Amino acid sequence: MSLPAALLLAWMQACATLHGVEPEFALAVATIESRLQCGPLGRKGTYYGPMGIHKCFRAKWDIDNPFVNIAVGVRALKGRDQRRVLQRYNASFNEAYWRAVQSCRRQYQRDRVFEFAGQKEVGR
Repeated sequence: MSLPAALLLAWMQACATLHGVEPEFALAVATIESRLQCGPLGRKGTYYGPMGIHKCFRAKWDIDNPFVNIAVGVRALKGRDQRRVLQRYNASFNEAYWRAVQSCRRQYQRDRVFEFAGQKEVGR
């Protein structure tokens, strides 16, 4: 990832908060979709990271821009039922994908990846 990871994490958290998506869930999806790589993915470049968005959306959004990619991808993750959201998000959804995203999400929650130093109370 050429951009500072903290900057992309902060942007992902902001987008998730805006759209009512759990930030760790959004980060887990990006991790499984692209290993947090930005730009075209794979040999054919069919998908764009970090959110793994199909190239057909390039006509509508600049998904090669990681900030746009995250905004579009996180917005697509809106919904109360994460399983149904993922079924809609990933055309090749299967149980292995579901388990991978959920495992990653739980690890990010345990690691408290979205607790930035700037969010802690002053004097603590």
